[in-house]
Amino acid sequence: MVNFRFVLAIFMVIGLASCERYMEIEMPTHTPKFVVNTDLEPGKPVTVFVTQTRGVLVDSDFSPVRDAKVEILEEGGQAYPFSFQEFEGRFNNIQNGYVSEELEIKPGQTYQVNVDGKFPSSSTTVTIPQEVPIKSVEIRETGGDNVEFALKFDDPTDKNFYEITVFYEGYRTYEFSSDGRIDTLFDSSSVRLEALSPAYQRDFQVGSGYESGLLIDDQLFNGNEATIEFSTNLRYTLIMEVTVVLKNVTEDYYQYEVTRGLQRHTGGDPLAQPVAVHNNVNGGRGIIKAGVVSKEKIPFVFSGAQGN
Repeated sequence: MVNFRFVLAIFMVIGLASCERYMEIEMPTHTPKFVVNTDLEPGKPVTVFVTQTRGVLVDSDFSPVRDAKVEILEEGGQAYPFSFQEFEGRFNNIQNGYVSEELEIKPGQTYQVNVDGKFPSSSTTVTIPQEVPIKSVEIRETGGDNVEFALKFDDPTDKNFYEITVFYEGYRTYEFSSDGRIDTLFDSSSVRLEALSPAYQRDFQVGSGYESGLLIDDQLFNGNEATIEFSTNLRYTLIMEVTVVLKNVTEDYYQYEVTRGLQRHTGGDPLAQPVAVHNNVNGGRGIIKAGVVSKEKIPFVFSGAQGN
C-alpha cells in the first residue's frame, strides 16, 4: 500500500526546491574621506601622508592624494603649509607625502593638522608630551645570548604612556681558516623585547618599530619612580653599543598601537571579535601620533666576546 503522506511530502519538497527567490541588498553609497597619518616628534622632520578611504567592494591599493591642501597650525604661532613630494622611503621604495622644511616640533606645544581639498575637510589637534629623562639603565647577562635590562625613570604626576625600544650597532670579527684572513662584519638592528613583569606582558606585538618594543601606561607607578625590567636576545660575541629609547607618547598613540597589534593578532581567527583600530582624525580617518624621545647609549661587550 502506498504511503500517501510520504508521497505528499516528496511533492512538497520538489515544489519548494523549484522556487527560487533572490534577495537584493542595497549597499550604502561610499563617500570618500581623507586618510591622514603622521608622527610628530621633536628633532625629526614632519611628513604627512594623505590617502583616501575606499568602499568595501573596492580591491585596490590606497593611492596618495596629490592635490590636497595640508597645513599645520602652531598654537599661538603661525601656519606651516606643506607641499607634496616623492621621496625614497624605507627599503629604498618610493613614497609620497607632504613635507615642510620650516616646521620644528617642540615638546609641550599644541598643533592642529588640517587637510582640505576634494573630500570633506579633516582636522586633528594634538599636544606634544614633555620629555621624560632616563635615570639609569642596568644590563645583565643571564646566559647564552639573553640579556636583561632594568630601566629607571621618574614618572610625572599626570597620566602618561610610554613606548620602550632597544636597538644595537656593533661589529664582530671573523677569521677565515683557509688563509687566516680576518674580516669585520658591522651590524645594527632593533630587537624584540619581553617584559619580565606579567603586568606588562601581552599575547600580541605592539609598537611602531620593526621589532616589537614595550607599550605601557603608568597606572602602577603614577607620579613615582618607575623600574621597568625586560629581556631580549642580542647577537652573542658581538661587541656593540646598545641604545635604550624611552618615548613619552600621547594616549592616541598608545591606543592606536594597542588596537593595531590586537587586530594583527586576531586577523586570522574567524571566531575572534572584529577590532576597530583607533582613529583620531576628525572628519576623516587615520592617526596623528606624537611623542618625545629620551635615549641612553651603553657600550656593551658580552663576557665571551673578548678576543673574537
